[in-house]
This record gives sequence, C-alpha cells and structure tokens, in this order.
Amino acid sequence: MTDAGKYLSISRTKVYELINSGALESVTIGRSRRVSVAQLQRFLKSQS
Repeated sequence: MTDAGKYLSISRTKVYELINSGALESVTIGRSRRVSVAQLQRFLKSQS
C-alpha cells in the first residue's frame, strides 16, 4: 500500500479508506493487499 500511496501522492491510511469504500479495487494475496498499476491509473482518470 505504500507504493500505491506514493503513486497517488496520498497516505497509506487514505489508500485503505479508498479500498474499503470501493473507490479503489485491490486483490488480497495471502495476508497482503495489492493494487495493480492499471487500477491506479483508472482511479486517477476517474478523479479528473
């Protein structure tokens, strides 16, 4: 989530808030969450 936060210029906490609200899609692998670069780009486009 740290890398996703850097990509979006937001905090890790905000990334989790976006995931929990459904605004940002993620995939759970084991105990970690992953957000694809394509999903980050879609999110940025939707915010413009």
